Amino acid sequence: MTARSSAEEFWPFLISRGHVTTYRVVVAPRFLCEADLAGLLYDLSGGDPTPPGHARYRVVRGTAAGDFVLLFRVRLGELEGSAGRPGVPLRDEHGRRIPVIDGVVERVRRFDPTTGAGVLDDGRSRCRPQFREFWEAGDGSQVPHPSVAFAASRAQGGVVRWEALPEYVVARLTSSVSPPDADHEREREREPEPGESPGGAERWPRRLTVGAAFGLAAGLAGWAVTWSRSHH
Repeated sequence: MTARSSAEEFWPFLISRGHVTTYRVVVAPRFLCEADLAGLLYDLSGGDPTPPGHARYRVVRGTAAGDFVLLFRVRLGELEGSAGRPGVPLRDEHGRRIPVIDGVVERVRRFDPTTGAGVLDDGRSRCRPQFREFWEAGDGSQVPHPSVAFAASRAQGGVVRWEALPEYVVARLTSSVSPPDADHEREREREPEPGESPGGAERWPRRLTVGAAFGLAAGLAGWAVTWSRSHH
């Protein structure tokens, strides 16, 4: 029996906005980019800034790219200075501080609470060049930069106090007349509209899910039939 390696694989990601451009996924795992699912990161991470030593995680199941776990922190962004100089706070066109959501994706089915802060720190450092490029470009025209996996010892760094977010399961809707890729198309996430912010907290609302949309449509259809009968 082969001994399991002490190093695990993690895929960095980062979400933020520019000085005038809206929130978007700046860095995403290559396997999610190839499946056109980078937008799930936007929907499933976010919230208020995490206190020092804290982080959040969410288990994601049933996507075309398989199951995985998001592990991330939210901070007020800054561009790091050189030669030990303090960083420059990032602000939008109204002078407000800009949040940055950065973390890693692990391609596993279950969250491991022994994951340490060193893994998140490593993922953040690997996103730094792409974020600086995004910020300095300023036009928001870039597509998500595909990240590759890095190996790290799970427990490296300090202990993290993890906050669990509700598990997300992709709704699979089947039909005898559906084309072969219909499920993948329903699962695919669109890019954020201007003014939208990442999900994960009540003040950053998430978009209507497929199941909720169909439920709403069914309710409206029933109301229409009842109204029609009552007026004949």
